[in-house]
Amino acid sequence: MDRPGKKGRLQRIFGRCKFTVDPHIEMVLSQQGKTPNAYYPVSYKVEAQSCAVPSFDERAGDWWLTKVGPFYTHGGYDWTNVFAHIHKPAVSRWATADGTVYVSDFMLASISKDNDIVGFPPIHQHHWHFSGANNMYQTKMSTHGDTQAMGFDQGKYSLLKEYNTSLRLARRFVPNRMMWAEFNDVRPAGSASLEWYVHSLAFFLKPEEPMKVEIMSWAMLGVGALNVEQSRAFTFQYDTTKQYTVWVYGAIPYMEEIIEAHWHTHQDMVEDVWFIHSTPDKLGLLEEPWAGMYWNAKSGEGNIEALKSFLDAKIESQNIWVCKRSDSIQGKIEYFDGYDQQAIPRKSYCHFDIEDHVPGTRFRYTFVSFLRPMRSGLPPTYRVHMGMQFTYRETPGNPYEMIQDTPDPSCDTILGGKGWAPTHNISALIAGHLRELPLHCSVAMVRQSGAALGDEKEILNTFWSVPVQMLADTSSHFVQDAWAAFKSYMFA
Repeated sequence: MDRPGKKGRLQRIFGRCKFTVDPHIEMVLSQQGKTPNAYYPVSYKVEAQSCAVPSFDERAGDWWLTKVGPFYTHGGYDWTNVFAHIHKPAVSRWATADGTVYVSDFMLASISKDNDIVGFPPIHQHHWHFSGANNMYQTKMSTHGDTQAMGFDQGKYSLLKEYNTSLRLARRFVPNRMMWAEFNDVRPAGSASLEWYVHSLAFFLKPEEPMKVEIMSWAMLGVGALNVEQSRAFTFQYDTTKQYTVWVYGAIPYMEEIIEAHWHTHQDMVEDVWFIHSTPDKLGLLEEPWAGMYWNAKSGEGNIEALKSFLDAKIESQNIWVCKRSDSIQGKIEYFDGYDQQAIPRKSYCHFDIEDHVPGTRFRYTFVSFLRPMRSGLPPTYRVHMGMQFTYRETPGNPYEMIQDTPDPSCDTILGGKGWAPTHNISALIAGHLRELPLHCSVAMVRQSGAALGDEKEILNTFWSVPVQMLADTSSHFVQDAWAAFKSYMFA
């Protein structure tokens, strides 16, 4: 995926692209502000353009490029917010008979007026998603600031994600999508005006090609806390005077193999995150005091050291595979003159060496996070992501393979009228509406959590994430009480 020569391949694609205004890409929001809580509409005209470039390798398909802008920024970590609705006609020429489009390589980035990549710095891609037009949770492609690789000159071209053409990997991309992105100009305040554009690039297969491909899926696996205030863009707001420990458990169904996994965290408040290929019962996490940290950020001096020591002993004694962000990020931090020596994290991978996963079965994992302020000068509260961007190959013919993320009035209503609201409380949304969702909406909402809805046990595995048998076998009052309350509410 990181084979050399990406810059040249991108230049070749851009050189053949003739951007024109695309009437099928509807600008919904174009906003800027000093903070994301103080956005205002931009005062200049923003347009959405696109072009198609035929394939120049052995694959049958076309590159589809979009260019939204221009935007003008002046540093000071100011914010730019973009929403655009991609209507079906924009990509219908690549749709199969059932309306699905299949995409392989892609890139979500910022570009200059001359169509070169604008890296970080100066533009930080806070988040850039292709999501369902009626459901933000149906993310198919995603890029963040720490998706860029080391080495500024060449690292920015690493944003092009390429997949081995001999493996014929592709992901489903149902038309009727939403561009959803926020950016920061990280130059010093008062810098010269910078003109740039929001850009996407995707390789769409010809309609006859999907019969020959293997399907891959993407998930954002991460750690949340139900006792911490949830903020915008799926972040959790932590008190920067405290330190916390929290863990969650999940499972990815119908997984054949892992294609790529790399970290995405807000490192100023994250000391470490551990991705462990094991279940909480084997790790001893259903014992007190650790059970009380399940989806519950526990503050207290010494908790971090105590939990790390406990888990290290379990991992060593059972020879359990673990990926620690603190190991992955070594040598993946860059500093740049003129940017107040801010530490910029680069793409850091988890390299999986797992032999006991049976293709086509659930891939089970436990996520553990250790949080404390990692530098001085943080605000009183800090919004945190702690997760891993996880790409994997699906088992062919799995029960949820053909569920489409088509618009549905109930999805639309639940998600705030137009499929977006800036301050959704995710856990409340799930708890409040789970029983009301049709199957395809439910699957879309929970796909990133690694399971799909079905019977009572499936719902439990998805949202409460501890298997029924495990709960039945443990004496933990916390887990038993929590399960009783959850079951009473969900299945009353």
